[in-house]
Amino acid sequence: MATYALFMLHGREALIEAMAQADTRGIYGVEYLEVLLTTAAAETLRHPCLSIDLPTQDAVDRRLDQYEAFVTVSAGGAAW
Repeated sequence: MATYALFMLHGREALIEAMAQADTRGIYGVEYLEVLLTTAAAETLRHPCLSIDLPTQDAVDRRLDQYEAFVTVSAGGAAW
């Protein structure tokens, strides 16, 4: 019944391909077919890589002394 459900979800060609891959690997069982089919389906649905124009790390890095104005150091001792 589970194999038939995979057939209905993924189609004949995809199921036969998954069965061939499973047989080549020596793995038998519907759970293996399901993994092979969902992995193959995920590969076909991947989005293409996007080209994003980001600044280089050197353009974003700052020296630590630029942050000193934001750091408040108490002149007193620690109050623990």
